[in-house]
Order: sequence, then structure tokens, then C-alpha cells
Amino acid sequence: MRPFTLPSSDYFQTSGPPLPLTSAQYTAEFNEVKAKGRATGSTRTAAETSLAQFTGGHPVPMLYTAMRQVAADKGLTITQQARFHAMTAMTAADSLINCFAEKGRWGFWRPTSAIQLADTDGNDATEPDTGWTSLLPLPPYADEPSGANCVFSGFLNSAKAFFGSDAAEFDLVSPGVGPGTGSTRHYSRFTDVIPDIIDARVFGGLHFRTADVHGALLGQSVAGYVDANFFNCRNAGQCKQEGRE
Repeated sequence: MRPFTLPSSDYFQTSGPPLPLTSAQYTAEFNEVKAKGRATGSTRTAAETSLAQFTGGHPVPMLYTAMRQVAADKGLTITQQARFHAMTAMTAADSLINCFAEKGRWGFWRPTSAIQLADTDGNDATEPDTGWTSLLPLPPYADEPSGANCVFSGFLNSAKAFFGSDAAEFDLVSPGVGPGTGSTRHYSRFTDVIPDIIDARVFGGLHFRTADVHGALLGQSVAGYVDANFFNCRNAGQCKQEGRE
């Protein structure tokens, strides 16, 4: 897809998954998600399971509901609201477009495949489990980087840039039909959400930790680019004065 703002769909690139498969980092991340992310018999705490299930719903309704709350609480005018929602939406979209270009570039296996086929990775420290399944439903695309983290990070770093501050009071409510539906978490800073999403996708069994961290960094990079090049004035009056309206 052609991005809204980025010069190309692969404008930002990650450093890739934890390779080689015999490395200490890959081994540690393999064993972390194998233990924490499995559907049954995991080492997750109840709180970690709740966090994973909280992120099982689609991020778009979760984020937009929260940001409407933020816009109202901060007293934005209609024009400011339009600019705010345009900025965050375009950043989230371009973060995801760039994210999928990276998924295509790396084509790295998900934990489910890695764990079930661990006897083929050449690493004696990774034990296969052919019956291993993830807590959350497995998407049909590659691991690196995490799409959820690209979107959440891009969106929330964009919101932070719009206001010139990380401070905001809002609730995220999990949408969807899964076990986490309707659960609510309160946040006081936009970027406080990001570490939760990084952890949650490991606890849900969907990603190696590197994929989550890289997704968050990619979203942050896109947010910075969009703010600097397209939405770098804070309100309609300032934009008009600077000739950008």
C-alpha cells in the first residue's frame, strides 16, 4: 500500500529478529514465550493472562474511543479535534503499512511454528513441543515486527506529539468477543500503554519479545516523522499563521 505520509512503505527498517537461531538472545526469547505464551500449562500469572486477553480485541475501536475521551477532556475545538484525529489516524495507518513491509522483508516465523519445529533450528537449547499453541488466536502473517505494537506506538506517540505532552487521563476498553472483552485499564500517560502491549503479545504467545520492541520503535519513528513533516503546528491559529492550514 502507498503510505499517507511516508516516502515509501519501507521507509523505516528494523534490525530484524534475534538471529542466528543458535544465539543466546533467540534462546532466551524462545524459552520466554514458550513458557509464558502457551494456551494451557503456562507459567503466566493471573495478571499476565488478563493483560494478554485485554489486547485480544482490535486496537482501532479501543484507541479511538479513548482518544475521543481525551479530546473532550482537553477541550479541543471541532477544528482541533479534526486535526488530532487525522494526525493519529494517518500515523497509525502508516505505521502499519511500514510494519507489513518489514514483515514481508524478514518473513520470520511465529513462536508457534518455532516451538513446534524447534528440532529443525539447529539449537540444542530449544526443545520442540509439537502440541504447543498460543493463548491468543494465531494471525496468518509473520512475526517481525509486531503489528499491534506498531499501531499502538505510532498512534500514542502521535497523540503525545500533538499535545506536546505525555500527560493524559484515559481508559482503554478491550473490544471484541474474546475472554478479555469489556476489561478496562486506566492510564495517565499516552506512552505508558506501550510497555503493556509489548508484554501482552509475549504473554499471548504471538511474538518473540524483539518483534514487540521493534514494532514499538517503528511506530515511534513514524510518529516523529509525521509530526515533523506534516502536523508540526499545534492548533488552527498557529497553523494559519505559519501558512499550513
